[in-house]
Amino acid sequence: MCGILVGIRALSHQLAVGETGEVVSLDDELREQQKRDKEEREQLWTKLEDAVKPRGPDSHHTHVQTVTLSTSHGDAVAARDFEVRFHGSVLHMRGTTVTPQPFINTHGDVLLFNGEVFDGLEVPPVENDGQRLFDSIQEKGDFRKALKDVEGPYAIIFYEATTRRMFFARDPLGRRSLLVHKPNATSPFLLISSCGAGVESGLDEWEEVSCDSVFCYEFVKVDFDKFENDGSLKIGTTTFPRVHKSKASTADTLIYPFDLLNPTLPSPTSLPEIPPSPLHLSSTFYSTLETFHTLISLSVQNRVLTVPSPPSPISPTSSQEARIAILFSGGIDCTTIALLVDEVLPEAETVELINVAFENPRKLRGVAVGGGGVGKKVKCKSKDKGKAMEKWKGKEKEKVNGKQEEEVENGVREIAVEDTTASTPRAPQPEPESESPTASIYDVPDRLTGRATFRALQTLRPRRRWKFVEVDVPYQETLEHKQKIVDLMRPNRTVMDYSISLAFYFAARGQGSIQCPLTSTKTPYHSKSRVLLSGLGADELLGGYSRHRKAFFNQTGPDGGDWESLIKEMQMDLDRIPRRNLGRDDRIISFWGKEARYPFLAGPVVEFCARTPIHLKCDPRLGEGVGDKLLVRQLAKSLGLPDEAAGLKKRAIHFGARTAKMEEGSGHLTGDMLLQ
Repeated sequence: MCGILVGIRALSHQLAVGETGEVVSLDDELREQQKRDKEEREQLWTKLEDAVKPRGPDSHHTHVQTVTLSTSHGDAVAARDFEVRFHGSVLHMRGTTVTPQPFINTHGDVLLFNGEVFDGLEVPPVENDGQRLFDSIQEKGDFRKALKDVEGPYAIIFYEATTRRMFFARDPLGRRSLLVHKPNATSPFLLISSCGAGVESGLDEWEEVSCDSVFCYEFVKVDFDKFENDGSLKIGTTTFPRVHKSKASTADTLIYPFDLLNPTLPSPTSLPEIPPSPLHLSSTFYSTLETFHTLISLSVQNRVLTVPSPPSPISPTSSQEARIAILFSGGIDCTTIALLVDEVLPEAETVELINVAFENPRKLRGVAVGGGGVGKKVKCKSKDKGKAMEKWKGKEKEKVNGKQEEEVENGVREIAVEDTTASTPRAPQPEPESESPTASIYDVPDRLTGRATFRALQTLRPRRRWKFVEVDVPYQETLEHKQKIVDLMRPNRTVMDYSISLAFYFAARGQGSIQCPLTSTKTPYHSKSRVLLSGLGADELLGGYSRHRKAFFNQTGPDGGDWESLIKEMQMDLDRIPRRNLGRDDRIISFWGKEARYPFLAGPVVEFCARTPIHLKCDPRLGEGVGDKLLVRQLAKSLGLPDEAAGLKKRAIHFGARTAKMEEGSGHLTGDMLLQ
């Protein structure tokens, strides 16, 4: 992964060559203005470099080229020089050694690649995928042809020197951030970057690069008189749209790695009976489940096996340090990912489960806190403890985006797991949380669910060295980091954006504690894993949102169901994935020199889910916790997860970690309001 940055600025104004060949220089006033601008420009570039450097701590390089354009006006020749700066900051993730960026060849072509190639281009384990992609572009002689079949998360910038064209794009699902700052009267330069600089930079006109096209900035189309005006970028830019597979007109058409959803409706005989006790699924379903298991396992394998070890181990026993961490709420999606990681990762390796919890003053209001203070525990009498914890476990309703969304605590009680490994020694387990005489202010819903599911994993896979990392964030610390988080979020700036970014920011930092299984004492712990796996995508692909149930039951009531409305709603979710917030999440997580990877959003997995008939992915008639994300829940059960854990219901991260509406008086805010 990398932080990538390109800046383009006109260096000189018109040079006129008359009929007799004399050269008319820049006038003195303009020359003096250029001198005054130079220092300011250098300071701004330094701020932009500093913004992307945390994303790639292993290597930092800047390359500068000059592009000269000329055109004729009657008997005169007009010329203009453009300075083009390329910067790459590298997080070493592929190959045996750190490979600096940008990539440059003898012709002056330049590539900046922030991403991972998981499919569509053969990359030997010892080679760097960015270098291999650069080689492929030169071999094919066509940037779009080389990029067409590449599958994986990426943001890319490529300058083709012979044609003086600058291509830039994000992957079709938008898993990596890329922003553009268009030239305007006050900032007359084009910037393309992984992230923006802070608010003090004075640059606030950033836009997310759309995922629906590959863009090309053509220097030969630049209008000299308009380059320093807002309209110049539109004049110089060509777009090459992506289309769904079924709509591709030629072999060279850029396509999404998936097609429109399969519109096939289920026949009455293909559906399980209601009520589903016991649940009888068809042989067709189990065949589909087997294929899904194969694809998602391969996706996990591709995302973990080539990850290098952290460069600076916490202790001398570097073999025990984790390469892989999972953003872990204890829910069904991240738990399934954990079980799949255990299947493909060597048995001796550690896997970190990062679980984040926040001190939320508004949620704690009205609860008697003995001794108060940040990080203190609440001592409760036996008869009062249930009432106090009832308030903390989110039985209230939150109003988000104008809708009522109920938080229901799931999976807090111990999850019973049949021990099928009796002959295998098992590490002593901590006492159940319910037996503790104290309750922490960090016992938020995701923490309690996470602990219970963590213990289930210890039972199911006792040979794996699991580390449950509890990241506790005091309210004061959230205030101290607020401006940095807001800067990283930009151009996103809603209340909801901030609530979610808070959770990812501190989870990615990985600074927390782990509990000793023998003594139950906690010791400080700082995760150094550079790859964070996330279960994001399962809800969109497999019908996990409450709006999917609402669409299904909207017309016919709870006894029937509208499959066409459900397909339409899920198609909208699939179409929205590239336009949602993966770019924001990438900017937040990558600040810590770490990379988020999404096994459910692998191209082959998305394509399979798109072409699978709707009733084989989800069946709202079976009820919440059973029919939603049916494929994932049945996969988890086939991997040994008990019904209680496999039936956990959907809970948004800002509810589960308690980042929503932290300040007193913020209860009236809705998620789509702009952050003040």
